[in-house]
Amino acid sequence: MKRIFTLVTKLLLFVFFPGLLIAQNKNDYTILLNPGKFIPAENTTSLTKGSDVFQQSLFSGKHYVTIQFSSLPTEAMKAQLKSAGIELLDYIPNNAYTAAVRQDIDITVLKNFSIRSVIQLTAPQKT
Repeated sequence: MKRIFTLVTKLLLFVFFPGLLIAQNKNDYTILLNPGKFIPAENTTSLTKGSDVFQQSLFSGKHYVTIQFSSLPTEAMKAQLKSAGIELLDYIPNNAYTAAVRQDIDITVLKNFSIRSVIQLTAPQKT
């Protein structure tokens, strides 16, 4: 009886444990907000200074946008972002931050970091 229990336990571990490891690698880019959730389109390759997200988000010399990363930035990366003119303000699940971006920033800087998407939240999304 003890041998059967051991074999069944080993079989279950052999079958289910790899599935648990694979499930952990999936990146979830769903931004979770109070009014709902959504997945922003990946747009860093098509951004320009004339993009709507930058034209409509300018206030007092800074663009106030939401930046989503492919993976969470490290403290070193946050310091590099700040020196490049991007100040991360508040974290939004998953992998996103509200950010203040200097008006005179060079857009090519965004490609140096693991930035997936730059968006501007709508008024209902902000509440």
